[in-house]
Amino acid sequence: MLSSLIGLLLSYHFSLPSGPAIILVAGLGYALSLVFGPVGGLAGRALPRRYLEA
Repeated sequence: MLSSLIGLLLSYHFSLPSGPAIILVAGLGYALSLVFGPVGGLAGRALPRRYLEA
């Protein structure tokens, strides 16, 4: 719902077609969730993890 709202706002303010604007915003949100997701995100895999210390 948020991607639809943002896509429609971008469409209105920048005179873009509404359908592709919504799809691009939704795709951007999906890509960000793949990179910064808490479980299995690509950024989490690249950073070293701290293990329990005795």
